Amino acid sequence: MSVYVPRKIEQVVPTPTPPVGPPKPPPVSGPSQQFKVPAVNLGEAQKTGPMTPSKEIPKPPVPPKQEIAKPQIYIPQDVPKSGNRNTLFISLAVLAVLAGLLYWFFVLRSPAPEVVIESPTPTPTETPTPTPTPTLASIFSGIQKQEISIKPKNPLASFVLDIMNGKFTVDSGTFKFIEAFDLEKSSVSYSFDGLITKLGVKVPVGIINNLDEDSKFFIYGQKEAFDANGIAKAQSLTTNRILLIAEIKSPNKLETEQALVQWETSMGNDFKELFSLGKTNKNQTGFLSNQYKGVNIKYWNFPYPDKAIDYAVVVASNNKSYLVIANSREAIYATVDKLKSN
Repeated sequence: MSVYVPRKIEQVVPTPTPPVGPPKPPPVSGPSQQFKVPAVNLGEAQKTGPMTPSKEIPKPPVPPKQEIAKPQIYIPQDVPKSGNRNTLFISLAVLAVLAGLLYWFFVLRSPAPEVVIESPTPTPTETPTPTPTPTLASIFSGIQKQEISIKPKNPLASFVLDIMNGKFTVDSGTFKFIEAFDLEKSSVSYSFDGLITKLGVKVPVGIINNLDEDSKFFIYGQKEAFDANGIAKAQSLTTNRILLIAEIKSPNKLETEQALVQWETSMGNDFKELFSLGKTNKNQTGFLSNQYKGVNIKYWNFPYPDKAIDYAVVVASNNKSYLVIANSREAIYATVDKLKSN
């Protein structure tokens, strides 16, 4: 503990100005010590003369400049910057992936292999076979075929004689195909238009050219008959009739119908021998029209319906159009029934 000792100062002598400078740090305080302040006797003040002013007043020495220490900022050196580092890693990864994709696309890419997905084996189903368009052979299926040899001398007369005089029998109301052969060359079978040409039947060229391959000659078993007065017989023997069924080329149906109308003026003479026609009916001078099951039939009786020329263009059940020329009303009616029924 410090002890305050009062001192007696009788006169204060000005002391020189201490040099300017930074204050000295106070001494480190240690354990408190007691010290005695000696009594100083400054003596009595004596008068002195005035001080001679100095020509040059010495300037106080300038203390050396001391550099003011700048505050130091401590920056930790090893603190990891996790946010920046993660961003850097992500950027590098994206660049690596992008580079790999570009390398694959432009260098390594090859066509992708086909992926085969196995599915359960389906139950095999039968593919339906397209049904062929019926022909005259299928429409008249089950009927017999009649072979006829065409003689080189008078082929038409011999052909009609063989059919009309009962050499070949045909049941009433039934049909037979005619298969015509050359007598001298039995291997030669005549086509429809070939047989017409061989027999010498006159058919306009415009009609022959409009006929297709599905064409045949038939024999029909006729039962209807008339006496000399035109009265139908109650009972009669079956007699044969000749008829032609020829397919018309699909675009030429109207053209064929028009050609048939023009042919009517000479058709009676052209078919007189083939159909064994008699005298014409005195009340009829040309073709008349009749309807049967929606089919328009043109006819000319010689002299009655059991011997006549009947013709019609029939659209059959197979959607083909056929030209039918028969030598009786019964024969053409039976043909229309057959073509329409199947």
